[in-house]
Amino acid sequence: MQHRPRAMRSRKPQDGCRRAVRRRGAAGLMLALMLLSSAAHARAESCDADTEARLSFLETRLDDGRPGTARWWNAWLAVFAFGAAYKTTRGALEGDASNAAADYIAAGKSVLGVADLTLRAHAGRHGAERVRTLPKDTPDHCAARLRAAESTLASAAQDAGARWSWKQHLSSLLLNLGAGLAVAEGWDDPGTGWRDFAVSEASSELHLWTHPTRAVGDWSEYRERFDGIPRAADTPTFRLAAVRGGLGIDYRF
Repeated sequence: MQHRPRAMRSRKPQDGCRRAVRRRGAAGLMLALMLLSSAAHARAESCDADTEARLSFLETRLDDGRPGTARWWNAWLAVFAFGAAYKTTRGALEGDASNAAADYIAAGKSVLGVADLTLRAHAGRHGAERVRTLPKDTPDHCAARLRAAESTLASAAQDAGARWSWKQHLSSLLLNLGAGLAVAEGWDDPGTGWRDFAVSEASSELHLWTHPTRAVGDWSEYRERFDGIPRAADTPTFRLAAVRGGLGIDYRF
């Protein structure tokens, strides 16, 4: 039995146009949904304008001050760790009792320096990385993130302003003086005791005065800009100023 070949149905041009329109429509709908989702996410990850402005200032300044503070922290951690190891080893090998005592006391002070660096926050060396881990998708979360950012910069400013704290200078002086007297009087070796006092006191002052002070200015500027507190009333400052016949120091507190 002979079969007749079926005639091929010709595809209408309109069918191809409809399919193209449907594809474009589906793609457009998907793009619109993606944009809406992105916009909703952006709205969920933002705070009110004032809080955003404060966070932007705080987080930017924390990040800008991070490298200098981190370098200072790492350098002094290395100094104190080396001092503790070196003085302990030298004390163990020392044959003279007063010299050995001086070495062990110096090693103990270096251990205190390591403890201060590692156990205290020293928030400035972390920048804003810890602040950014906090969400800001609700007003309460925004407020919590702002409090964390303010606390971090305030803490960094307090650390940076330690050079102006008489308590810091007095405490290091008393510690070093006590250690020197212990060797000078307790082991009857004034030369070694007073020499170690001078070296330790110089090191303590260097430790305080080399700390970067950028955070002090950043915190003062933040308070001035957003809370209306004048910078000059916030922190003591001093600078060289030209006077008749030479230079002088202008100190404001």
